Amino acid sequence: MKNLITIILLFTVSFLQSQDKEPTFKAEGNLVKATYYFEDGTVST
Repeated sequence: MKNLITIILLFTVSFLQSQDKEPTFKAEGNLVKATYYFEDGTVST
């Protein structure tokens, strides 16, 4: 039973970590700067 809980917990944590990173938006005056990310977490240029 303890092993099953450990496996489920590890699966849940790995699933949550693999979610796509959401783009960030930042207002600067009349402009809105957006930062988008690739699937591996690096910043898209």
